[in-house]
Amino acid sequence: MVRPAERRGLVRWMVDQKQISQRKACRWVGLSRNAIVEPIIIKDKNKVLASRIEQLARRHKQWGVLKIYRRLRKQGELVNHKRVRRLYRKLGLSLRRTTKKRLPNALRKPLPKATACHQCWSLDFTSDNLTGGRKFRTLNVVDDYNREALGIERGRPCGRLLVTIGPSYPIVGSTDGTIW
Repeated sequence: MVRPAERRGLVRWMVDQKQISQRKACRWVGLSRNAIVEPIIIKDKNKVLASRIEQLARRHKQWGVLKIYRRLRKQGELVNHKRVRRLYRKLGLSLRRTTKKRLPNALRKPLPKATACHQCWSLDFTSDNLTGGRKFRTLNVVDDYNREALGIERGRPCGRLLVTIGPSYPIVGSTDGTIW
């Protein structure tokens, strides 16, 4: 496959040596007439812009491509964001992506099972709707050993819950009547 630079050379040779018009030579070679003109070397512009990008990245270490691009635009530099991104990556300035810090997996141990009555209780909040549309909430207190329902409290706010549970359900053998 022939590269565009080689095609340009062929068109120039046809025009200079063979005295063929530029239009015909371009048509025969399969090259656009606009492609005859040598591309403008913009490496000098890229060097200046790359130095400014590097300077901003050094000064503001946490800035990414878009912040640097916006700062350049704010400073009056007419530059395309794709060009800034290309130069930023070429300079090797890409920020590292922060990864989530994961907690180490905890060893899962089964909960100890109750071996007698009143050793461990479970509390369960439930809610339901009446046929008239009113909602009600209940707190069920269940003994884990024999699955006996020790009581059902209805419609109390959570703040008064511990005050309610303490005197209502004293543990057998407990002197002060507390749960915990």
